[in-house]
Amino acid sequence: KGKRAKEDKILTVHEGWKRHGSQIEFVNQRHYVHEGKREVWEGFEEFLMNEYAYDPCRDLLVINGDGAPWITA
Repeated sequence: KGKRAKEDKILTVHEGWKRHGSQIEFVNQRHYVHEGKREVWEGFEEFLMNEYAYDPCRDLLVINGDGAPWITA
């Protein structure tokens, strides 16, 4: 009682999408599963830098979510 449930944070990354009739397919879809005590966005940014040579000063990152507090923060 009074404890909050543990929530796994899994982020999906893709490089665009293709339409197949009425269906949409993500291009090069990958997943990042957050582990550890640091902030999810710090780990995710490191994942992007390692996997995609992401540069936050150069590259555009679009974030979409369900409005959960950890996303909107």
